[in-house]
Amino acid sequence: MPSADHVYPHNLDAEKAILGGVIIENEAIGRMLEFVKPADFYREAHRKIFAQMLVLRDLESPIDLVTLSSALTVAGQLEEVGGIAYLSALPDVVPVTTNLANYAKIVAEKAQARRVLEDIGDLSESILTGGLAPESVHTAVLRLAKRAEPVGMGSSLLSARQGIQHLVRYHEIQAAARIRGEQAQIIETP
Repeated sequence: MPSADHVYPHNLDAEKAILGGVIIENEAIGRMLEFVKPADFYREAHRKIFAQMLVLRDLESPIDLVTLSSALTVAGQLEEVGGIAYLSALPDVVPVTTNLANYAKIVAEKAQARRVLEDIGDLSESILTGGLAPESVHTAVLRLAKRAEPVGMGSSLLSARQGIQHLVRYHEIQAAARIRGEQAQIIETP
């Protein structure tokens, strides 16, 4: 998920608290599903652990260190997620199980923010490569702003919208210059 230049929004402590909380209180997994799914976890290991917890729940099996490590072993993932030592440490990071829904909301908000940022990147790439008509940009930006509102990014997208409009204008200038066989010169204005 992270690129060489950026670290995407995440909260590893909240992710660990969810996983550790489910080990402590198996019934909590139902409450977590109201907010998060495996894909919402930033760390791949956490996605795999949560997915195996869901498998155990669906099998009506208890979710503890023995059953979870066994399920991960069968899936060939135990060492990938950090081994039994990592799983054993998860319950220790849970401050209090009554806050698990709050931790799940945090993880869900961070996942939503990552999706919005990925959409913005895709939109920018489409504009830069000429894959999106300028008249479609406005609609796409409004859709992104609406998607971002639940995670408090709506106002941030106003500046993103301006940046995208500059990209579209740059693209239009470059296209017009190519048609005329000229080298386009962009003059920066404050």
